[in-house]
Amino acid sequence: MTPRTQQRECPGSHHLFPRVNIESLLKSWGITFFTFLMVTRFLGIMQENKSDCHAVGRLVLCMCSLCLQWMFMQSGTASASLVTYGIHTEAPPLTSWTWLQKEIIFISDNATICFHLQLQRLPSELSIILTLDDKLHFSVNDMVYVVHQSSENFAWNPPVVPWQWVHLCLLLGKDITLSLDGVILEPYAGISMAIFDKETPFNITVGYPDTLYQDTEIVQPFGGMFTLPRVYMRSLESQELLALASCGQVSLEGLLEEEEEWQVLTEGFVRRGSIFVNQSSGSRFVPLDGAAGFLEVSEVDEEDLCIPRTEYKYMITVGKKMTHAETLMYCEVFGGSLLNASDPEDKRQVMQFVRDRGWKILSLWSRESCFAIIVQNDLIYATELQCYMESPFFACKVNGLYSR
Repeated sequence: MTPRTQQRECPGSHHLFPRVNIESLLKSWGITFFTFLMVTRFLGIMQENKSDCHAVGRLVLCMCSLCLQWMFMQSGTASASLVTYGIHTEAPPLTSWTWLQKEIIFISDNATICFHLQLQRLPSELSIILTLDDKLHFSVNDMVYVVHQSSENFAWNPPVVPWQWVHLCLLLGKDITLSLDGVILEPYAGISMAIFDKETPFNITVGYPDTLYQDTEIVQPFGGMFTLPRVYMRSLESQELLALASCGQVSLEGLLEEEEEWQVLTEGFVRRGSIFVNQSSGSRFVPLDGAAGFLEVSEVDEEDLCIPRTEYKYMITVGKKMTHAETLMYCEVFGGSLLNASDPEDKRQVMQFVRDRGWKILSLWSRESCFAIIVQNDLIYATELQCYMESPFFACKVNGLYSR
């Protein structure tokens, strides 16, 4: 039962849009107020000329009101969202080996690679997230982030938290450093940019090409959602790393390309489509025949993707029928807890889930032993059921804050 964001097949932007722009908001209000004064003056002149202007006045004032509402909506008060992509998010995992790939030439002694990531499945002990040709692998091993280069490897201490968005930046130079949600971790001097020829193109991949490692029992790509990596031919400053983790903007200086193409490939190097990126206008996925099911395209709200994040995330899905014990165990796998029938926010989340789908009735297991939360005709309450009964609805509250 994989919780998914709303899927979109249309092109979208992967840029990090700013949040509420107060300056633009005030400017919009100022323009609208000026328009209102001009219309009022116009009506006054018409009244002085003894013209019957009441009908016209009502029409114009109504148009001004609508204009004000439109400008308010356009000013960015709504939570922005951005496009994310997903591989191996299906169940069972890895029904199709998939990765994204593009060519890159390092023209500098320093580089920074940044992206957002939500790990959902780690199907093997060593799950590859990103590779630079076969020279450098960024992975998850034993629930920590690890970088590999030939016989060298280094692990960072903060544990990986599945089902939680995190912003990652790899800073390459005389050593390698990981930035986690804008916080720079311990550098490792065993790997440097010296391994890359500055005239030879390399492949950067999200996921793991099936030809690079034959023993798939040990090494496989991760399963989850991500934003397309952005490659800067410079080391980003600490305040820039924080800005990107907060869905802010940084200087485009050193950004590798204004336009780029990521190929979507599957087992046997079968091409399933391309993602075309323009750093000004966004990204769009152009599938080829037979591409369905290999790449998930979704939109995620900034408040979920970027710091500061909300304290809890709610996973509410529909899938396999489970008893109370099975549901409890499944939720604990994600480090979460079942919902509390007396918690107002828990109940609000359930009601919102029902309303969004236009349903009239729903029942799911609650935290209390063998109690269920029931929604029926806009009413929500808790009732005790037989423990062996099964519900196809799964709701779990997971800690949404990254624990360092």
